[in-house]
Amino acid sequence: MFVERFYFGDDVSCLTLKLEFLCYCSAFDNFQMQTMLNKQIENLSTLLRKLQTMLCDLQN
Repeated sequence: MFVERFYFGDDVSCLTLKLEFLCYCSAFDNFQMQTMLNKQIENLSTLLRKLQTMLCDLQN
């Protein structure tokens, strides 16, 4: 398992990405793994939108 933290903005928001691999945890079945990965994709999309907004603000 590894954890990456991203801090952005003055509000010190934190997006924590926790990815646990199936080979390390037999409790995850394929459906649970897919659900977890889908949530991480949503989190990354949100982070990318916020970063894009920050970049646009910096350019203006």
